[in-house]
Amino acid sequence: MKRNTHRWQRKSCLLLMLLAFGGAAPLQAAVETNISATRPVAWTISGRVVSANGDALPGVTILLKGTSTGTATDVSGNYTLNVPESGGTLIFSFIGYTTQERTFTGPGTINVTLADDAKALEEVVVTGYGTQQKSDITGSVASVKGEEIAQIPTPSVAQALQGRAPGVQITANSGSPGAGSSVRIRGVASVNAVDVLYVVDGVQIPSSAGVNFLNNDDIASVEVLKDASAAAIYGSRAAGGVILITTKKGKANTSNVNFSAYKGIQNTWRKLDMTNLREYAALDNLARQNAGVVTNPEWANPESLGEGTNWQDALFRTADIENYQLSWGGGSESSTFYASGSYYKREGIVLGSAFDRYTFRLNTDHKIGKRFKVGNSLQVSATSEDIIPNNQDLQSGVLGRGIRQVPSVNVRNPDGTYDGPLGNFEGESENPVFLALESNNNSRNYRAIGSIYGDIELFSGLSFRSTFNIDAYMYDNTDFNPQFQIGNRNNPVASLNVSEGNGRTWQWSNIFTYRKTFGNHSINALAGIEAQDNHARFYSASRAGFLKNDEIQYLDQGSSSDQARGGANGYALYSQLARVNYDYANKYLLTATVRRDGSSRFGKENRYGVFPSASLGYRISEEEFIKTVPVITNLMLRAGWGETGNQAGLSNYPVYASLSANGRYPFGGTVLSGYYVPTQANPDIRWETVQQTNFGVDAGFFQNKLSLSVDYFIKNTTDMILTIEIPRSTGPNAGPTNSGALVNRGVELAANYQGEAGDFRYGVGLNFTRVRNEVTELQDIPLSGEYNRTQEGMPVAQFWGYRMEGLFRSDEEVRAANALDGNPATAYQPGAAAGDVRFADINGDGVVDSEDQTFIGNPLPKFTAGLTGNVAYKQFDMNFIFSGSFGNDILNRISAFGYSADPGNKFRALINNTWTPQNPNAEYPRLILGDPGGSNRANSSRWIEDGTYVRLRNIQVGYNFAPTLLSRIGGKTARVYLASENLFTLTKYKSGFDPEQGASYGDRPLDIGTDRGNYPQARTFLLGINVGF
Repeated sequence: MKRNTHRWQRKSCLLLMLLAFGGAAPLQAAVETNISATRPVAWTISGRVVSANGDALPGVTILLKGTSTGTATDVSGNYTLNVPESGGTLIFSFIGYTTQERTFTGPGTINVTLADDAKALEEVVVTGYGTQQKSDITGSVASVKGEEIAQIPTPSVAQALQGRAPGVQITANSGSPGAGSSVRIRGVASVNAVDVLYVVDGVQIPSSAGVNFLNNDDIASVEVLKDASAAAIYGSRAAGGVILITTKKGKANTSNVNFSAYKGIQNTWRKLDMTNLREYAALDNLARQNAGVVTNPEWANPESLGEGTNWQDALFRTADIENYQLSWGGGSESSTFYASGSYYKREGIVLGSAFDRYTFRLNTDHKIGKRFKVGNSLQVSATSEDIIPNNQDLQSGVLGRGIRQVPSVNVRNPDGTYDGPLGNFEGESENPVFLALESNNNSRNYRAIGSIYGDIELFSGLSFRSTFNIDAYMYDNTDFNPQFQIGNRNNPVASLNVSEGNGRTWQWSNIFTYRKTFGNHSINALAGIEAQDNHARFYSASRAGFLKNDEIQYLDQGSSSDQARGGANGYALYSQLARVNYDYANKYLLTATVRRDGSSRFGKENRYGVFPSASLGYRISEEEFIKTVPVITNLMLRAGWGETGNQAGLSNYPVYASLSANGRYPFGGTVLSGYYVPTQANPDIRWETVQQTNFGVDAGFFQNKLSLSVDYFIKNTTDMILTIEIPRSTGPNAGPTNSGALVNRGVELAANYQGEAGDFRYGVGLNFTRVRNEVTELQDIPLSGEYNRTQEGMPVAQFWGYRMEGLFRSDEEVRAANALDGNPATAYQPGAAAGDVRFADINGDGVVDSEDQTFIGNPLPKFTAGLTGNVAYKQFDMNFIFSGSFGNDILNRISAFGYSADPGNKFRALINNTWTPQNPNAEYPRLILGDPGGSNRANSSRWIEDGTYVRLRNIQVGYNFAPTLLSRIGGKTARVYLASENLFTLTKYKSGFDPEQGASYGDRPLDIGTDRGNYPQARTFLLGINVGF
């Protein structure tokens, strides 16, 4: 029975952490709030707040200066505030408008008109080691607000970005709760796994480590640095692009407590159309009769059989999802804080899978005098994930077994024990429900990520900041494989594998920043150094021979097969970096960066790499001849070039020859154990370099209600790190070399429109990306995966195999094919007969063999797109997001089983639609046990399907309660909403669970687009609430 080995205290821990770690700033705010609450209340001040054109402004904050007493305007711009019986000042503030202060000496009416704040309306974007106004950015950067991220009920920040940013293709590797995603920014940058670099409040985290520890409600903004001119400041770690995540901070002179929660259900949005027992028995009889073998006598009359077991119904379930967060932010002029705690729980839609997460965050900032600031950010998280066995393996995984298990097998016997296949007629698939529930595969992860900084203004314009970051983690994985004898399947010995490890990365940055404006000139420059050290250690142990499956599962309970192993590794980086932003007359813009990285992974001659970049901007809208065109608000041309690096294809010690203890040496007729060198060292290995050129234009019309951004880029990767196969007779395996190159060329488009008509507000956004990939150098040695092939002149990871030309409809067609080479005795396609699939003779020699394999499909999309929208009327709102992938192919391994004649469940589409002499024009080939003609060979275009899809990623409808109503109970904001994730998907992909296919085994670009029965995405329905006090 699957057990949760850690039952944490769920409800009390959030409040305890907030109280324990709140610090001085929260205490101060609490005292101020209490003092304010005890003051006598006698005067009432009311009024209305409007914009310069007289429109009502809902949501304007009105605060009694020096206290936390305040309110907000309602949808008509009206407000009412009770204040102490003494004179004071009211502060009126609203995003995008200048803040106003109005004094009062008694009760009465204060009406306010807020003027537009043009500078405040400009979005501030985090750019790495600093910020810029979005309108001043000359590189290619996509920005997503935190509230948009929080709308998606997923523990993955990456999945919450799907469909929102052009040039960013995000694909879930699995729908299993807590699973990771494949993130590609502007195409496949290398044949190696190129990590996207996540930077969370300055802490650098490779995508292979994942960021599922983050609570999406804590995120203030996400920026994606796409081109090299924007990302080169991160040098050797930025080849795959950079995603900057900034978490929330407290605001001065406020105290805000927010509670958010949602709860819902999930189910599968699609089940495959498989046969019931009657239908399966008829097809199995046909396959055996065509092969001339005995049929199952119990199935002699299929119509007398019942429905049998629907294994998809047995495995899929309606699963719960819930999330709770409590946060408190605020502070004074000198100190601000933000603290939060959250609990997220998601059951999987497949039995036996689940994900739990607890998080705690504390961000503080303090001013000490006029020139010195200090602060910190801290994130602590704990996750627990129950994983079904072999999640992405069609042969042995739970879903794979569920697809293949025949409907004559029951889930359980009448006595409650598990049922299994019997004899030769029911195949050899384990009971998938047993595997899901009785295997115990649990992964627990604990992580602490934090930073502290000190910032001092040395003199006007020049400041120095020192930041120390730490990322520390521990993990504990348990994998119990139970003993069983179920039908004809058995595992005679139960086994347990336990693996644990820990690691830490520290990073120390010291940066000088200089800002100066003189006349029309403005300079913002920074320079500094950064050091980083990474260390990890791990160990694992296993044992077999457990007496029972349901006893306490510890290694000491086993009796045999002791095994243990362990190790440690590490690497270090040392960097110098500099950047200059120059602005002349708000018209001509220049950004130049350079970073020099040194890595311990390389030898002395190649240890350091220099990564420069430069970009230019020309704001045409500042020209007088454009200013006279009223519809044009902003128009800027951009151009950039830069280089970034990659070392992801390397181990930590490629320049050194390592020793392995598994050697065997014969001496005097005796084989002795010893050490050997398994892989050649290469002291000359160097960085992969990604060079990128970008041209773009940004435009805004009608006071930026309509905005457009278009980019064209060329992204060249050189010195790709490859391992070239060499003869085994040379001894050690080949080491890594710099031997390849590829290029990505693409176009990105983003368009957004925001409008309003009275109380009706609306917005729509569209993004589009097209990328063409080509391998330009590979030493004429193709790289082959299980079903993919990468070679010069083609995109990476193309599907490779035999091309299907149709069916042999008659014996005459088979004989004609055999005679093509002039020798009728030679078989065109060995074993083929009428009714079998006919494959193409690519080389024209009259025989179909391994030399006739060719490219049969492309897993890379022709283009991707996203559509977002929001609508609001008075207190109601709605938002949605669509995402889609177009023109990519999927190699569907499920079909190779579902259309097979071998024992195992089959697609209902085969019924009365397979070739027979009486039905020669059927859609599918003859059904014959053993497949002598090779119709079901795995690597053929028969299994290539169109993977195009459009998915309603999320839709949400909400209601916002009026501030005047909330103020009576001490509230500021309250919103309830209904939401759905993956509500529907439009696709031609019909014989698989889900068209969204990431990398099957980790983020490996050479093995993509193959559906091995991957865990599908869930369809989710939620009810949620957000309350602010």
